[in-house]
Amino acid sequence: MIENDLSLLVNKLFGDNYSSSQKEEFIFSIEKSEDKNFLSLDMLSVNSKDLDQLKITSTFSKEWEKYHEILPEYENEFNNYFDIVPQNVFNEAGYVADIGCGKGRWSREFLKKNSKAKLVLIDPSDAIFVAKKNLKEYSHRVLFIKADITEIKLQTECFDFLFSLGVIHHIPGDLQENLKQVASLSKKNLIYLYYSLDNRGGLFKFIFSIVNITRKYLSKVRNEGVRSILVKFLMIFLYLPLIYFERFLNFFGFKNSKIPLNYYANNFSLTRIEQDVYDRFFTHIEKRISKKEILKFAEDNNFEVNVSQIQPFWHFYLDSNEKT
Repeated sequence: MIENDLSLLVNKLFGDNYSSSQKEEFIFSIEKSEDKNFLSLDMLSVNSKDLDQLKITSTFSKEWEKYHEILPEYENEFNNYFDIVPQNVFNEAGYVADIGCGKGRWSREFLKKNSKAKLVLIDPSDAIFVAKKNLKEYSHRVLFIKADITEIKLQTECFDFLFSLGVIHHIPGDLQENLKQVASLSKKNLIYLYYSLDNRGGLFKFIFSIVNITRKYLSKVRNEGVRSILVKFLMIFLYLPLIYFERFLNFFGFKNSKIPLNYYANNFSLTRIEQDVYDRFFTHIEKRISKKEILKFAEDNNFEVNVSQIQPFWHFYLDSNEKT
């Protein structure tokens, strides 16, 4: 990341939470990295031996190394997630954070739409190296930080905008506390958390309960060869029949959002579907939130909130600037 004074950025992010000598080490580490845009803070992870965190980090490392491509459908998905974000966000300079960046798919779309902002991508897994490759053309305005967001000490409201999509519900610990920690980093936040099926009927919830039990057992499988076989099996015999049935209905003008997996009927490629099967069944930590809980969180933490009514549920925009 090109900076007139890199120390300004480091101080903006870390403030007085770290000593001057530590921050000097951060700056030196960034300056000596290949593209002058990478900082590894693994050494600050005091709970790095926590089994849950190690398993989560390992799973996402393997997932994004396996499914590393940036797919065309990500643009449409990005637009779905950002449907509630004010358009001025795409015209403003400043520092934006992608918390749990994975392979950098959402950051890439954001950088395409906003030519002024600089992005700080944070992820504890080796997926961040995949993101580094995928965002090579934007290397002059991105900073990658390999770290556990719950363990590094960032300044409150150090970012001008932050997004974290499908990440916080996989972090060990209390969901509300982790959400509060992430949201404290910016006055404007776009968050996506798995919904608690609070807008679904009994049959949908029953089907989900069976799938969730299956996930709890399959997430214990660590062998990648066995995982690959299971992913193919589940995609062919569970996902695709429902997806193609929904597409069949759509062809004749019938849309039914009550059919499980209907979201995937929107021209998702087989690779994209397969990646989501992997994500769905091999991540052992999965927490969920209701719309009511989101509204209560926003009220308790002095945010105005806009919860999107389109899938994926629930993604929501928090803005403390709008709070009166």
